[in-house]
Amino acid sequence: MFSAVAIPAIAIFGMGMTRITYLVGVVSFNVLAGVFAAAYTNTWARNLFNFTAFSLCVLALHYAKEKSDRRIWSLRDQLKKQFRATQKAQVAEAKAAESKKSFSS
Repeated sequence: MFSAVAIPAIAIFGMGMTRITYLVGVVSFNVLAGVFAAAYTNTWARNLFNFTAFSLCVLALHYAKEKSDRRIWSLRDQLKKQFRATQKAQVAEAKAAESKKSFSS
């Protein structure tokens, strides 16, 4: 069960797998394992339930991570725009001070 749990979790977070691909893999694994193994022992049924619960948690965490990444990107974009506006204002202020100085002299 370790390879059925760990490798997809690493793939979704580390390698950029999409959530739909992950979900298709989880559902297909559950169906195949349910047909071939879980029907014969209670332990496999419990493991499949735990695998499904873990997979749902991984999907929820990936969604939350993507949402926070998008929020951070948006805030960085706003910060860059504000920084550029501040730089333009400082340049305009320096030009105004220079023109005032040259006009008074």
